[in-house]
Amino acid sequence: MTTSYTTSEMAWINMPTEQKDMFNSIAYKDGNPDLDGYDWFNHLVPSELQDNPQEVEVFMNGGEVTQEVWVYDQGTNSGHYETVTHELPDRDVSRIQSGENGGEYTPDNTVMENSSINRSRQADNMSAEDLESAQEAAALDAELIDGGTTFAESADTATEVLEASPEVASELLGATGEFLADVAAPAIGAYMAGSYVSSKCKTTKDKVGYGSLAAGTGALLCLTPPGQTVLAITCGVKLGMRIAKWIKPMLEPKTT
Repeated sequence: MTTSYTTSEMAWINMPTEQKDMFNSIAYKDGNPDLDGYDWFNHLVPSELQDNPQEVEVFMNGGEVTQEVWVYDQGTNSGHYETVTHELPDRDVSRIQSGENGGEYTPDNTVMENSSINRSRQADNMSAEDLESAQEAAALDAELIDGGTTFAESADTATEVLEASPEVASELLGATGEFLADVAAPAIGAYMAGSYVSSKCKTTKDKVGYGSLAAGTGALLCLTPPGQTVLAITCGVKLGMRIAKWIKPMLEPKTT
């Protein structure tokens, strides 16, 4: 008789012992004998990362993700690769209804969340907005870790938004929209198209050849009004979620 396993189960079987111990400790903490480490692993870790222990480690405990991205050279039909490093945060298993308010340590009451945000909430429950923000951040970071196409942030811009008032942040978003439409659309369109296509290629020759072709096509598309509209929406959604996550704690009233 042949035993068949799901992809998630095989990932658990092949996982290093020390990493299994991390999830077994979570299972021990919940106190439910019907749930083991595998159940928590399957609940907490996005499915696209489960088969790679290193990706699981970065998602759970933070670290650096280095990504090779295709950068379009303005004024040409080609481009080049650049290495971009992203710093990802350590995460906690956050309770939606806090333990102080009777919340259980169960899968239906927990979510992975930036540890700093979780700990700053102290005994308060997560709001609906908190939960949505945590889920969106986890999904974006999982995409990044897994090597999917992302819109690279500028560290300087991130700092400025974090320190700005809501009015300044609003002006920055407006300026970003004008910049996308007037100046950066061809370059960003080429980057997004070239990066995605090259990430799907296995050889350097294919990466350069097909990446260049996709970059050129993306640039031409983003010179058209429909292309700029789609680009603005795509970048706006991703940038907006990031900015909302950065400035939200600043806008909430302080409790004593």
